[in-house]
Amino acid sequence: MPKVMKKRYEPRTDQQRIGLFIEECGEALSALGKSIRWGLDKYNPELPAYLRELNRDWLLRELADLERGIGYARITADDGGFEERAARRSKLARKKPRPRKSR
Repeated sequence: MPKVMKKRYEPRTDQQRIGLFIEECGEALSALGKSIRWGLDKYNPELPAYLRELNRDWLLRELADLERGIGYARITADDGGFEERAARRSKLARKKPRPRKSR
């Protein structure tokens, strides 16, 4: 379960939301790369013992953070009109085409 982000660090602008998403993508990729390279059941021996965690646990933590980042990216991508555009497309799809007039 991801930690709750402190209110003062929550992204407030589109740029901050996309920036957080990109940062979380990088961290998840790093965890994936180390896990593939060294194994899921290994840990970073360079870290002090109290900070060590299995690569598997690190990856799960980073994926949870990435999910939060995806949520922020969706907020940015959806300018509030997504529902309206989807409804309009659905309405157009149900509409019967009008016959063309011959000349």
